[in-house]
Formats: sequence, structure tokens, C-alpha cells
Amino acid sequence: MKQLFRTWMAFMIGGMVGATVMWLIAPMSGEETRRILRENLVDAQIKAGATIEDAKMKAQQVSDIGRRVVEEQKSSIERGAEEVKSVARGS
Repeated sequence: MKQLFRTWMAFMIGGMVGATVMWLIAPMSGEETRRILRENLVDAQIKAGATIEDAKMKAQQVSDIGRRVVEEQKSSIERGAEEVKSVARGS
């Protein structure tokens, strides 16, 4: 999750720096510059949305794996407890 946040922040900072540099050195009119900035912002929003969806999907996969491991361990512990009870009764 920490890596996802860092990636997202790097993406956002890079976008802002790029937009600022473009704005400062742009040989275009203000209207043209604003249009391009709007387009870039829309692209950044789409990419951020895709990144978020990807992170949600990966988090769900990790959660599913965690649940499976917990269930397997629970079953193993229950079997071990039954074996201990069985041995204890046999003594």
C-alpha cells in the first residue's frame, strides 16, 4: 500500500511539474495553453482512476489469499486439537 501511495504521488507531482513547465515555456496563447492543460488534467484523472482500480483489485486478491491461509491454518489447528484429545482419551 505504501508503494502504491508513493507511485501515485510521483505520478501527481510529475504531472504538476510537467504542466507548470509547459505553461511557463509555452509559445501559445493563454486560451490554447488552458485547453492543453485541461486535456492533460483529464488524462491524468483517467490514469489515476485506473491506478486506483488496479490497487483495489490487488488489495482484494491479497485479502482473498489471506482468508484462504487463515482458513487452512484454522483447519490444521482444529485437526491437531482433535488428535491431542484423542491421544489424551487413549491414555
